Amino acid sequence: MVGQRFQCERRHALIVAQVIKLGQKLTDNAVAMFIKLMGRQFSQANSRKKQRHMDCRPDTAKALRMFLDTITALQSANDYGRNALEVLDQEVGWHRLLRIEA
Repeated sequence: MVGQRFQCERRHALIVAQVIKLGQKLTDNAVAMFIKLMGRQFSQANSRKKQRHMDCRPDTAKALRMFLDTITALQSANDYGRNALEVLDQEVGWHRLLRIEA
């Protein structure tokens, strides 16, 4: 009877130990899965950000080209003593300057 009681307690202790071990393993796996999912989210967000920058490059290049033309026209007007607004209108065009603002 005493031997049987010890075997029963031993089985309960083994079951409790297995449950604790399983709980730890499940927690570790859940944390690892969370870390992977967060990493994937950051990677996707970074890819979207890079794509947005790549999509904006042509517009940025056009604006920079227009500003370079504007500076060149103003420098030319200053060098030759001409009216800056007239040179700017001839070389760049007001329509172009106004369109870039929008």
